[in-house]
Amino acid sequence: MATGETGRFSFVLTAPSVPGRHREYFTPVAEGLTWFNDLDIYFEIEVGP
Repeated sequence: MATGETGRFSFVLTAPSVPGRHREYFTPVAEGLTWFNDLDIYFEIEVGP
């Protein structure tokens, strides 16, 4: 993707085995160039009993 473009991504997650609130962190990478460590991208996941 070029600068300013929008992308859509899909992936599969396995729910944590412990009920409660969890955060799943992601770190994007520009393949062969660099990791974007300072973006702090995450999803809040609520796991029920």
